[in-house]
Amino acid sequence: MASISSLYADIDQKNYKPVYLICGGAELLISEVVDYLIAEFQKDSPSSINVRQLDAEEVEPDDVIEEACTPPFFSDRRLLIVKNVDKWSQAAQKKLLPVLKNPPSFTVLVLIGESPAKLQTISTRLRKKNGLISAEAPRDR
Repeated sequence: MASISSLYADIDQKNYKPVYLICGGAELLISEVVDYLIAEFQKDSPSSINVRQLDAEEVEPDDVIEEACTPPFFSDRRLLIVKNVDKWSQAAQKKLLPVLKNPPSFTVLVLIGESPAKLQTISTRLRKKNGLISAEAPRDR
């Protein structure tokens, strides 16, 4: 599992993986990298029309698939961020597997969840593609 710094490197180099799964409870680290990613996307496409944030507690996997497969407007790519994917059941997460296996080339999909144990369906798929990012809070010594 890679660290948040590897995601920053991808962003800085504009070398995006099609799908990222950010796991961990370090909400501030996650919020900062998401804000940075959005800012970088909006440099290329000043309109926020190609950046979409969803909450898995409010949408179904089919909604995410539809959003991920929607082409960008006046840009080469779009950014789709889905928070709380660990709140979905394993059956719901399995619905995402086709888009994780063959993601649209024009979408960068960022899935965020706190509990890696609840994301095994997704993390198993992404471990093979190096899109798994750890965002654990630093431990006290």
